[in-house]
Amino acid sequence: MRALVTGAAGFVGSEIVHQLLAKGYDVVATARSVDGDGGGKGGRCSHLVALASALPGTLELKAADLLKEGSFDEAAKGCDFIFHVA
Repeated sequence: MRALVTGAAGFVGSEIVHQLLAKGYDVVATARSVDGDGGGKGGRCSHLVALASALPGTLELKAADLLKEGSFDEAAKGCDFIFHVA
């Protein structure tokens, strides 16, 4: 199963990502900025990258902004669930 979590870098979003990854879900996590997070060093989402490396699920980070129309379209493709926490 594939789930989208918007606002994944925040406290609530991070906990949802954690629980989904622990259950083995494929997670697409969005935040306003994910720059610097590809390698898991620095950045707003580095804690999510660390979770993904320790848990059975998979994580894909995508930048998305609530103020930009269509910003979440690509991230939502193929998702079975959406947790809109942004």
